[in-house]
Amino acid sequence: MALSTIKPASIDLSATFAFTGTVTGASDITKITTVDGAGASEVDFSGNLGSFNYNMIVFKDLQTAGDVSFKMRFFHGGSIATNSGHRYAGKMRSSTGNDSNQNSDNDTGFDIMNAIDDSSSGAVGSTGVIYIPHTTTSYMPAFFGNGFQQSHNGNKNAIYYAGHNTGQTSAISGVRLYPSSGNFTNIKATLYGVN
Repeated sequence: MALSTIKPASIDLSATFAFTGTVTGASDITKITTVDGAGASEVDFSGNLGSFNYNMIVFKDLQTAGDVSFKMRFFHGGSIATNSGHRYAGKMRSSTGNDSNQNSDNDTGFDIMNAIDDSSSGAVGSTGVIYIPHTTTSYMPAFFGNGFQQSHNGNKNAIYYAGHNTGQTSAISGVRLYPSSGNFTNIKATLYGVN
């Protein structure tokens, strides 16, 4: 069958199209799953991580039941990594000028943000993105990202975070997001794969 060239102005993109073949070249980003973790003590993502060049998690509406940290761990071979090789560093730039650092050289999980808003009446939750560049073996699993923090004291903060686990070099099979204690009041998180 001969190919036909169609001028862009002749296509109504608001119409419904049915395709029987494979559409390629549309996007290198694949949505894997979205989780609403309101009331949960942890949010887990698993499967499909290693089939992409890297993964990213976009989270929003983050509030916790107490003034606690927002943390993350990786799964390896189906087991959660709780070894003490989690190293991370973060920087908080406050709207009030009260900047601070967060870091650890020997933790059992990664801090993404600390002092998350625990006000049930707050209309603004924290939001951000976590990039995970290596999911295969032979690399220490790492992450980096940035976000907006609605702090427990009402401050609005820009947050930057990064880290890696020195005790692991096996492939990542999943990711867990969790508060350092208690439950999430709200969180919506989406895992994407990027080629």
